[in-house]
Amino acid sequence: MLGLALDLGIDPDDTEQIDARRVRADLADARTAVDDARAEEAGPVVADELRRLDELRSDLDAGRAGLDAVSDVFAELNLALAEQWEADLAEIERTADLQPQTGAVRARLRTVRYSIEAFSLGGPRINTALQLLLNGPATAATERLVGLNDRFAMAVQRATPPEGSAAERAWLAFEQDESVTVTESTLATAVDIGLGEAPPWQELELGLVAAGLADGERWGLLLTEVVGAAARDLSEAADAHAADAGDDVRNESLLAATLVLASVAVGLVTAAALARPARDLQAAARRVEAGDFESDPVPVRGPSELRETGLAFNDMAATLAAVEDHAVALAEDPDDPVLDDPLPGRTGLALQQAIDRLRTSVHQAETHRAELFELATHDGLTGLLNRAAAFTAIQRDLSRARRDGTHLLAFYVDLDGLKQLNDTYGHDVGDEAIVRTAEALRTTTRESDVVARLGGDEFMVVGPVPEGGREEIAAFAERIRAAVSLQSVTLDHDEAAPLRCSIGVALSDEGTATAEGLVRAADEAMYAAKQAGRDRIAWTDPTPERRGGSPR
Repeated sequence: MLGLALDLGIDPDDTEQIDARRVRADLADARTAVDDARAEEAGPVVADELRRLDELRSDLDAGRAGLDAVSDVFAELNLALAEQWEADLAEIERTADLQPQTGAVRARLRTVRYSIEAFSLGGPRINTALQLLLNGPATAATERLVGLNDRFAMAVQRATPPEGSAAERAWLAFEQDESVTVTESTLATAVDIGLGEAPPWQELELGLVAAGLADGERWGLLLTEVVGAAARDLSEAADAHAADAGDDVRNESLLAATLVLASVAVGLVTAAALARPARDLQAAARRVEAGDFESDPVPVRGPSELRETGLAFNDMAATLAAVEDHAVALAEDPDDPVLDDPLPGRTGLALQQAIDRLRTSVHQAETHRAELFELATHDGLTGLLNRAAAFTAIQRDLSRARRDGTHLLAFYVDLDGLKQLNDTYGHDVGDEAIVRTAEALRTTTRESDVVARLGGDEFMVVGPVPEGGREEIAAFAERIRAAVSLQSVTLDHDEAAPLRCSIGVALSDEGTATAEGLVRAADEAMYAAKQAGRDRIAWTDPTPERRGGSPR
């Protein structure tokens, strides 16, 4: 706990963040248990590791050591104890072979031997499984894990304890515990990955993988309980047989039991170092599964395999968060600058290429949609609004004017003599006359006006009535007529023919309900201008018309 607090930047004496007194009390109890379990006559290798343990205590108390340092020291101590177990157990068996032993002592000695072997295989099995879970199929790692699993199964079979013994109860508890089932299933999954019969862990449900690793804590603790129970059985058998078996076997048995008790402390620390990062990974996997890609990164700690897993998971979560940002930006605004930021990682590179293609497709679709809209609403020759789009816009403006209590003006503009131009000089000249008229309308109308080609040589301008009333309306219409008069088309032999137009003027009132009614009124006025001699302006009422700025 102290090492973890130091890694997280928490002051171990900060009572607001952790229960410092409880942590210190638990640590004192653990140290007492380890000190009581120390072998008085430990070998030189174990003695060196115990000295490193004492130095670690000082570093922890002084705030100089973190969880990684704790893991490293206990990993070395675990290895030294395993070697010491092997040597001491061999000596016990040698002594037992030289002296007559009861069946109970030999049975318990065999249970100790194979329980220790099963326990010692736990760490290598987990580490090799992690390699396959992280790195995918690898022949050497797969063969090693299969071999370790076979050796573990054989050790469990050979460790069959006597009926009614503590070891029997411990093995039964191990076999029936759900966490053991989950952990063994995770180890089996690692074998399947190695054999190519299961996808790599990145394609599995990450929460299940993390759960399997987290359950490894209890799996390891149950194994230590098995070994401890077997050692206690042997010690009790040795006590019962002490009078006949002699002190050697009893003392050696007690030594083995002492070493086994020390291994419990090692197993606890090793399991905690594995379980905490695995739980962090499991919790993070659940958050990602729920769609939370913006949560804090998984703390990178614990054994090297889990640190690598944490780094890989953080990279994956960062990629998913960036993909989500890109997807939202692509849906809302294909021009969002965030789409220019490359996605991280190798997977991100592939996804970035897909998003770039989608972005291009969106732009192309938008351009195509705009082109289709332009074709559907604008005249192909002049670029002005076509009849359908114009009537929609006029109806919208007319409804707004009626709500606001204002009025609209409508100019119906018709070219004079277009049929003669077409018949005499061809439709190309006629089309040029239509284009020139459209240009004149663009230069003289207002931004608020609806300007459209209704068809043939007929144009429409509809907009709000200016504040100056009829005089300003008349001046506006005259500017349009004059602008058209300044246009001309080129005939044969570079001759130029000036253009002329007739304009009908109408105003909306409270009774004007439809765009068609307003346009029809202006059309009728335009015909009046035609009948009056063309090249002039006419109103729907007797208001004086103007031609060239003067009364008609």
